[in-house]
Amino acid sequence: ADQRVAFAGYLNPDILFCADRKGWLLPPEEVTRPGLKATIDAGAAAIVRPPGDVAEGVRLYLDRRGTERVVTAGWTIDVLGPEPRSEPEPR
Repeated sequence: ADQRVAFAGYLNPDILFCADRKGWLLPPEEVTRPGLKATIDAGAAAIVRPPGDVAEGVRLYLDRRGTERVVTAGWTIDVLGPEPRSEPEPR
């Protein structure tokens, strides 16, 4: 499969060998809405992160982009969908 995964706030490169080197390690300072958007635009199909370990704006962004969320004791995985269309401006 050609899908790629971004590991948010996880810096040990060993995990990329488990993902067949198809993904990104995002340092904590890049786990922002613009940082995640750039990674998603580059092809990330999922964001893997420690549970509850993101800022409110990032969580809301992932809520809008995610099609599925899997939560385990050690990880939260947001499976991503297409960029939602913006809501029309009220008249």
